Amino acid sequence: MARRKLCSVDISVTSDEQVESALESTAGNFENPYKSVFAYSHNSLGCAKDILQGDKASRYDIEIKINLSSNGDVDVLDNCSGMTLGELKGICERVFLSGKKGVKLAGGGAGFGMHAFRSFFREATIKTKTKGGRVLEMTLKREKLHGNEICETDEDFPYESGTWVHLSGFDGGARKQKPVDFKDLCFETNRRYALARRNPRLRLVVLKDWDESTADEGEGGIFEVSRSLRLTDT
Repeated sequence: MARRKLCSVDISVTSDEQVESALESTAGNFENPYKSVFAYSHNSLGCAKDILQGDKASRYDIEIKINLSSNGDVDVLDNCSGMTLGELKGICERVFLSGKKGVKLAGGGAGFGMHAFRSFFREATIKTKTKGGRVLEMTLKREKLHGNEICETDEDFPYESGTWVHLSGFDGGARKQKPVDFKDLCFETNRRYALARRNPRLRLVVLKDWDESTADEGEGGIFEVSRSLRLTDT
């Protein structure tokens, strides 16, 4: 597999101390690993909303997969529009900016959503692809602020476009939480996204070890997703 380094980016705003303090504070806002995982699925839903409520000619069916591996790693994969190099760099360079300001559950206003892994996981690998583009990859580590490399690869991606976040190195964080449980992940996913799951053009599924026979697609019920993320196809 060919790999080419494009650049390195630093997580910095004013000072390392300010960023470290802000990241630690934000990580503390996720009281359990499920909310940490949902920061990434919420990003996917925000992009899905833009696609499903955009120009009719540009709409297509959206698939979002939340996968729990036997080793405790968690993936969030979508077939949305993916990120450009500039947008991927912005995860580090524009930490305090967010397009979801004021949107419930999105962590809006600070732009920390992509750093939610820091609560309970040691690192997050982000792979993303725009339509017609190549796969871009960046790995963020909890203890690393500087020199976060972004590489371009020729590896296959599951969709024509989309974003794939892989959370690894679960350690329970400062709260000493238990690892993610599959049944609880299914329950919490449905509790949070039941309304969004009613959209016929959106498939939001929870998997175990990428096995489609384990797929949980929800049955409706209690939901907490904000009004601004209610997906319609009108």
